[in-house]
Amino acid sequence: MAARRTQIYLDDSLREGVDRLRARDGRSMAEVVRDALERYLSEEERRERALTEVAGDWVGGWAGEGRDDDTRAELERRAARLGY
Repeated sequence: MAARRTQIYLDDSLREGVDRLRARDGRSMAEVVRDALERYLSEEERRERALTEVAGDWVGGWAGEGRDDDTRAELERRAARLGY
């Protein structure tokens, strides 16, 4: 894996959490941080795909109706309720 050096700042709570995982699993800080970022990005991509599918269903349900600011606001409220 080609990698580039990246510097990040962690508050005490995050740093302690990383240190606990390092000690428990015998991994380096970089491994713990990379794993956490990979999991986070995978989850965000999954959520984005799901939102796209849900939005497609909503827009399809309003086919032929005007898509004004109220409609967009309602879509955003529904998406927020679903956690997107």
